[in-house]
Amino acid sequence: MSRKLNSLSLVLTAMCTFAAVGVVGRSRSLPNASDFYIVSVGFSDALPGWHRSVLEVRPDGADVLVRYVRSGPASRYCGTVTKIVSASARVPGTSLLTIARGLNLCAIDPTAVARTTRAFAPAHAAVVYAGDRFVIVAKCGAETRVIRLPGDWELDMARLKRKSPRIAGLWTLEQTVGAQAFGLFPSIDVVPSEMEVKLQPADEATLAELKSGKFDTGLAPLSFKNDVAALQSASDVPVYDVKLANADRFRFARYVDPQYPPIALQARISGRVELELVSNPATGQVEQVTVVSGHPLLAAAAKESAQHWRFVPGTDSASHAARVVLEFIFNCP
Repeated sequence: MSRKLNSLSLVLTAMCTFAAVGVVGRSRSLPNASDFYIVSVGFSDALPGWHRSVLEVRPDGADVLVRYVRSGPASRYCGTVTKIVSASARVPGTSLLTIARGLNLCAIDPTAVARTTRAFAPAHAAVVYAGDRFVIVAKCGAETRVIRLPGDWELDMARLKRKSPRIAGLWTLEQTVGAQAFGLFPSIDVVPSEMEVKLQPADEATLAELKSGKFDTGLAPLSFKNDVAALQSASDVPVYDVKLANADRFRFARYVDPQYPPIALQARISGRVELELVSNPATGQVEQVTVVSGHPLLAAAAKESAQHWRFVPGTDSASHAARVVLEFIFNCP
């Protein structure tokens, strides 16, 4: 009797474990996905700071077509304007199941995956400065299966990989497929140079698909329509520059352009900086620079530049104290 109870206990434990990690029972009777796509929403504390992407995978005869569409800031310092790029590749002589390393997405129960994320919560909360969240949308016969994955930092991934490496593989499926199709593949906000040259501005057909909401199931409650609406145009190129406002009053033997501080660009700080300069009349070399007014971040860059200026000796600007005004201009559409 005890042997039978032990055997029954082992069977029940195995069944509970199998269900807990999100795999549907009777998976052999389920269809394989006829196509799928993965939406990634990434963030980073480093510029440019965010991206949204779609990795679409579908069969084409004996091959698999993979398309990658990525939306992100058009400028390092202007996050409100987007650029949308894409790349496509054909993986010959393979299938969706093979390119997914045997993972049948139609055998994944989204509800059980949600339970799994709770069961594999980490012992300690993590401080995260960059990461990706994924949503996998698979076509399973007449059904569309939507698998929403939290950030891997919200799970004890080491334990999940030991207990259920196939379910843990959901978090790396984008990389698994992308690497087979394109080689080196983006990770969070890092786009390898080899992949960057393959990414070209999205064509009108791709933009039309994004506008149609084709991939919005994976991005809900957001929409790719908003990214298309914020797409950079030729007139939207962000402008930042530093100009000497009263340049016609001075004659320079040497003029060093001030550098716009990156931290000021990131904070979108612009404005005027007024300096008082004292130069050597014989050489025209600026010997003393005093900040009269201006934002500290801009003033420091202005002062550093002015210390390297030299006026033409014998001119009015080289013979007495001079006031100059530098304009730090930043235009983000």
